[in-house]
Amino acid sequence: RIKSVEHLLNHSESPFDSKIPETKNATLFTIEPVSLTLCVAIKNCLCIYKIYSRPQPYSYKHICDLHTTQIVTYLDISILEINNDKERILWYGYSSTFMAQRLDQQSLSISLLRDKDPSLKIFCERPMEILRVISVKNSSSNNEILLVYRKIGIYVNFLTGMRTRHQELMWPALPILTSYSDPYLFIYT
Repeated sequence: RIKSVEHLLNHSESPFDSKIPETKNATLFTIEPVSLTLCVAIKNCLCIYKIYSRPQPYSYKHICDLHTTQIVTYLDISILEINNDKERILWYGYSSTFMAQRLDQQSLSISLLRDKDPSLKIFCERPMEILRVISVKNSSSNNEILLVYRKIGIYVNFLTGMRTRHQELMWPALPILTSYSDPYLFIYT
C-alpha cells in the first residue's frame, strides 16, 4: 500500500493512496528514496516500480521484472559511483549468492563473486546466509564493496568480483540483524 504520511497522521484519504495489487505475497521490498524506485520480491521474481510523488492517473508505474533462480532473501537499492558516474544499483541475493543489477541501463545481473578468484570458491560452494552489501566510500580501491555474511565479511571489487583485501571481518557472535549508516556497520548479535 502506498500512503502519504501526512494523510496517515490526519486519518484522511488522499488521491495518492493506492495499492499495488501485483505485489500480493511479497516477502521483501526496498525503496530508493531519491528516485522513488520500489523493488518487491515475490518468490523468484523481482518487480520494479517507479512511484510518483505527485498524483498522476496512477501513483506508480511498473518498470520491469527480473527473474531469479532462487527465492530472494536480501534486497536493497543504493547509489554507487562507478568510474566517476553515479548509478542506482539493485543488490539482491539468496544462499551464498550476492547479485547486482544496474537500474539505469539495460544489462544482465552480475554475480558479486566470480570464479576468477580461487579464494572466493568457499563462498560459492557452502551455503551461507547473506545479510548486507555496503559500498565502501573511503577506500583506496575503486568500486569496493563489503559483502556481509552471517559468519564473515569480505571486501570485493564490484566490477571484477575479486577480493580487494585479503583480511576478512569476523563477528564475535552470529548476527541476528545488521544496519548501516555511513561510516558505521551495526551488528546485533
